[in-house]
Amino acid sequence: GQTPLVLDTGNNETLSFYNDSEQWMIKSAEALHLTSNGVSTGGIYIDGDICHVGIGGDTSPVGILTIKSRLNDTLGQRSESALNINTTGASNSHGAISIGKDTGNYSAVAIGFDTTSATGDTLGDLVFATRNVTTDTQPTVRMRIDSSGQVGIGGTPNGAHMHIFANMDNSSSW
Repeated sequence: GQTPLVLDTGNNETLSFYNDSEQWMIKSAEALHLTSNGVSTGGIYIDGDICHVGIGGDTSPVGILTIKSRLNDTLGQRSESALNINTTGASNSHGAISIGKDTGNYSAVAIGFDTTSATGDTLGDLVFATRNVTTDTQPTVRMRIDSSGQVGIGGTPNGAHMHIFANMDNSSSW
């Protein structure tokens, strides 16, 4: 079989690992490209000059992190998603993307999934939360799209397709 470890110090600058059925490569030429089975596409690509990371075959990441989805036939199918953010599945559990300064316990903004039912494969709402203070406090949900498609801005949807609350305490709307 193959030698378990091969270092190519020529033009390819490749370190390859082998077992009986697979090959993994670490390739460097001002970038680090991690692939499996000797395939030059896919995997993880790290551009050493600008510290950008490409996942899923993107070898020219334009942002700090670029994820390229190889499949895109079915919206919501986990195996075809570029990114999955999961919850525990318990009611009131959240899966979120947090945005803000990298200090403190809470981010200033969160976009997430609020689990409203833990039955079966769960049910929940898409929520958008911000905070209106500069202290390290949890952001407040400002907009919610519930599982039936109703939208509430400033409060929880109340049966209308869209409900905009004038006061954050749900006391009046317009």
